[in-house]
Amino acid sequence: MAKPPAEDPADFLARQPKEALVALLLELARDHEAVQARFGRMQLADQPDKLAAGFKKTLGAWKRSSKLYGYREASEFGRDLEGWLDQVERELCPKDPSAALALFQAFIEADASWFERADDSDGVIGDAVRSACQYWLRAAARCETPVSVWPDRLLALYLADQYGARGELLSNAGLLLDEATQRELVTKLDAQLSAALKACPTPENPPYEVFRISGALSLLSKSLRDPDVTVRAALHYGPDPNPVLRQSFARAYIEADRPADALTWLPDSWGQLGHRLRVAPHRRPHLHQCRSASWDAPAVKRPDMKPIAQLAL
Repeated sequence: MAKPPAEDPADFLARQPKEALVALLLELARDHEAVQARFGRMQLADQPDKLAAGFKKTLGAWKRSSKLYGYREASEFGRDLEGWLDQVERELCPKDPSAALALFQAFIEADASWFERADDSDGVIGDAVRSACQYWLRAAARCETPVSVWPDRLLALYLADQYGARGELLSNAGLLLDEATQRELVTKLDAQLSAALKACPTPENPPYEVFRISGALSLLSKSLRDPDVTVRAALHYGPDPNPVLRQSFARAYIEADRPADALTWLPDSWGQLGHRLRVAPHRRPHLHQCRSASWDAPAVKRPDMKPIAQLAL
């Protein structure tokens, strides 16, 4: 079999006569249903309402279906879901972001239909929902809706999560909300966390609501690249964090280019867990800075925890 030419396919196609390309595409459409469907959607490019109706029809059919997907079938189903999301983002969102937003939200809110009917051992269904969350944020950012509407709407969509796949809504909130608005949301959640803990009859055994709010704050801390947010949330209901939490705090500070703050959480157990910290390769010099500080500066060896603990006040 002859090797294909080294020329870039795009350059090759650009040199072909229009008639040859039309014939090729028609041939592909006859042989492949996906290409035929793409042609149909292209014809609706200037009619976004009809294009949206077609996408909505597909989504509705999936939601009404009772078909179950085993381990192998789930991967193909997940690819179908991802393909649909990509099509809405690519073909509808530029024309009508509000319609695209409504479809993404409907997809996210239907997550029970996807998770309950498929063996998601490979995580493909979760990946599709996470993609939908990012597309939701981007579509919302393109809408002309007042900015003040988004924080509550975003938080409501996240808090309705029953499958743990909507975290992208908060960890990537910066796609939609500026830093000031995100910090207002943090302040609101901090107040809710304090209220939930005060209402708890047994502080040593806080209700699920406490952990859900704390989780939301941790996700926002990733968006803001501010570990203080997640540390403060954790210290609200646990002023003496265990070694695992301390390790997670240290890693977060290293990833945020704040090695000095990371050191605060390492001294008591540096020998046991410091060497197990897993950080991105380009952050490892910061980990080495922590080691150097702990070895070369005795005064820093057992730092006073008070300044960090005050974050919980």
